[in-house]
Amino acid sequence: PLVNITVYFHGGRYLEPEGKEGLAGITGAAWRAGGAGERTAQELDEELDFLAANLGTNISEVNGSVSINVLSKDLEQAMAIFMDVLTAPRFQQDRFDKAKENRLQAMKQRNDDTADIEAREWNRLIFGDDYWQNRIATEGSVEAITATDSKDFVNSVVRSGNLVVAVAGDFEPAELEALLNKTVGSLEPLTEPLPAIPQPAHTPEPGVYVVNKPDVNQGRVSIGRPGFRLGYADQFPLMVGNDVLGGYGFTARMMKRIRSDEGLAYSAYASLGFPVTIPGEFRAFYQSQSSTCAYAAEIVFKLLHDMRSAEATEEEIRTTKASFIETFPNQFASAAQIVGLYAVDEILGRDHEYWVEYRDNVAAVNAEEIQKAMKKNL
Repeated sequence: PLVNITVYFHGGRYLEPEGKEGLAGITGAAWRAGGAGERTAQELDEELDFLAANLGTNISEVNGSVSINVLSKDLEQAMAIFMDVLTAPRFQQDRFDKAKENRLQAMKQRNDDTADIEAREWNRLIFGDDYWQNRIATEGSVEAITATDSKDFVNSVVRSGNLVVAVAGDFEPAELEALLNKTVGSLEPLTEPLPAIPQPAHTPEPGVYVVNKPDVNQGRVSIGRPGFRLGYADQFPLMVGNDVLGGYGFTARMMKRIRSDEGLAYSAYASLGFPVTIPGEFRAFYQSQSSTCAYAAEIVFKLLHDMRSAEATEEEIRTTKASFIETFPNQFASAAQIVGLYAVDEILGRDHEYWVEYRDNVAAVNAEEIQKAMKKNL
C-alpha cells in the first residue's frame, strides 16, 4: 500500500552561471537535507522518519526531479511536506556548508583515479574546453555558491509549465488528481522559457592524446569520435553493429579478441548512445597493462576495419538482435517504471512511439545495413 510521486523538471547543470560551476550538484545534495518551510533540517528528517517516507532530490545535466515514497494512508500528510521541499527549501546553513565541503573533498581526489582523468579529458577532446559540460567546478566557484543561489535555482525551475508528474501505487485516480491539482497544480507559472540546451560546436582534432600518470602500471584507452542524437538515420544499424563489435557480453568481438584470445584486458567494450537533447559519442575502451595498451589498440582498429569492410555473420546479428528485443520488456516491469519512463520522455521530448516501434526497428536491421552504417559513420 505505497504511493510513489515524482515531479520532474526541465533545467539542470547547463543553467549554471559562469563562476558558479558546481551549483546544480550542490543544490541537489543540499535540497532535501537542508529543511523546508517551517521545518529545520532535523525536524524534516524526524517527520519523514516517523512516516517511513523516502524523499529524494536530484539535479542532473539537463533535468531534475523530486520524489517521495510513502504509505498511501499517509499521503495527504506527506504531500504537505513534499510541497514545502518542492517550493520552500531552507538550505539550512550547516547542511549547505556540508554539501559544499563534500564537493571540495571530492574535487581533491579527482586526479587519484585514472578513470576520472580519462572521462574528463575525453569529454574535453570530443566537445571542447568551452562546452558547458566541460566547465568543471573549482575551489573558487564552489566557495562562491551561496544558499540564496540554490534557492533561486530551485525557484526558477519549479514552476507550472516546466513540470511533469509521475505517480504509481495504491490510490484512487480521482482523489489523487484533486490532490495534485490542489498542490503541484497551484504553482506559479514560468515567467519566461528556460534557455535552450547549448549544443557543441567543437570539431575534434584527430590524434593520439596521452596523460602520463607514473604511479600506476595500467593504461586506460578510449578510441572514438562524437556521436549522434536520437532519430539519426543510421541509428538502429549502428546500435546493432556496435553491439556486435563491443557489446556487454562475451560474444562481442572486442571481448573475444582482447580478453579471451589475447588476455590483454579484463573487459573491453564499445559504447554508442543516442541521447535526446545533446549528441552522444562512439567510444571503444579498455584497460590493460601499460606495456600492452598499444597492441590492444591495434586489435581495436583491426576490428573496426573488419566491421567497415565486411558483413557481420548471421549468428552475430541474430544474437545481438535477440538481446535487444528480449531485454526490452525489463523497462516496463512495473507501473512505476512505465510511468517514470514516459514522464522522462515528456521532459526530454522523446516521442512515445519510439518505444512502440523499437523492437520492429531492431528486428528489421540486416547485415548490409550494418556494414554500410559502420563504414559511413565510424
